[in-house]
Amino acid sequence: GIADTEGLTATGKWVELNLLHQGRRFEKNLALLPFTAGLLLSLSEAHTMVWGASKVSLLDPGTSIRPHCGGSNTRMRIHLGLAVPQGASLTVGGETRHWEEGKCLIFDDSFEHSVEHTGSEPRLVLIVDVWHPAMGHVDRARSVTPPNGENGMLQRYLDLHQRAEAEGTWRTRGASHTTHHHGSAPEP
Repeated sequence: GIADTEGLTATGKWVELNLLHQGRRFEKNLALLPFTAGLLLSLSEAHTMVWGASKVSLLDPGTSIRPHCGGSNTRMRIHLGLAVPQGASLTVGGETRHWEEGKCLIFDDSFEHSVEHTGSEPRLVLIVDVWHPAMGHVDRARSVTPPNGENGMLQRYLDLHQRAEAEGTWRTRGASHTTHHHGSAPEP
């Protein structure tokens, strides 16, 4: 795993194991968790998400993660509690929730959020970023087209979308809507 590279950890230790990141697979890490890998790769909303990641997040007791915001509201972030001791909490937009093992917390991480872990055992969560459910294929492609997305991001998304359609894992959304933080929002 990798430690916090963004300087968000105020105290303690936060380590993540990337499985998918901006549409790229971390094959060695996926091989460590074959059931989870199969699940993630069967969910097109997760494995085509080029604005986010899927990863395992480990937080040591006594860790505090500073308030921060995700870079885009094109996604929803899912936290699945795997090992959740007392004292671990997530605050999003001023509202605090506690993880529960086997249950998900879903939020728009473009809203300010932070984490506190005052417990005595490590907290382990599977984090999965998925496309915002209001965004259809056209809006997803627009969101990753320069100047909004980096060079190559659109092609990665289109390649992943095509693979998902071929594998039958793509689920079409009826809605067509987008807003994002990078550049001006296109007209619907």
